[in-house]
Amino acid sequence: SKGIVKIRLGAEGDTVGSGIVISQDGMIASDVNPSEFAEEAKYYGVFSDGKELPLNFLKLDKSGFSIFSTDLGSDKKTAYAPNKLSLGDSDKTKLGQTILVISPSGDLQKGIVSGLVRDITTEGEATTTEAVTETTAKEVKTIKLIKVSVMISKDNSGSPLIDLDGNVLGITLYKEGVRVVIPVNMVKQALLEITAPKK
Repeated sequence: SKGIVKIRLGAEGDTVGSGIVISQDGMIASDVNPSEFAEEAKYYGVFSDGKELPLNFLKLDKSGFSIFSTDLGSDKKTAYAPNKLSLGDSDKTKLGQTILVISPSGDLQKGIVSGLVRDITTEGEATTTEAVTETTAKEVKTIKLIKVSVMISKDNSGSPLIDLDGNVLGITLYKEGVRVVIPVNMVKQALLEITAPKK
């Protein structure tokens, strides 16, 4: 629960969502959609120990989650060090697997994976031997959405979905009529796109 962050609109404003710490340098994946607020809105992250830091909005993914960053300080002795959660491999999630959801308030809910939405693509490899070209097709299954038996509400939206080893498999997302879990591999991919060197 020390890796979960409540997100406020303004320093003294209302809590508008929550998120999870996904890197030691202050990257946070969240359920907050900045397009629902004024363009000049300021966001603040409130950590479990009460520490409050300003957040910078970086990206809104088409899946519905967003990425924020915060400055933790450059001096190793005085820099704030929130808990970075251990990110698992969501493509290994199994139907019927036992999972846990921890809300920002510390409430723990136990359930199972009740459904998986997969995207299946085919990758081909061409090999040439004695002027004969053969193509070997390989199916690649990527999990795009995780459904769980745990009720997802405004109270636990933006919370981590974890396995029994404590690895994050996804982030919960509650929107109008939609209650799903975004797989953590999609969060990792969004983070890579932000941090990759620009060509």
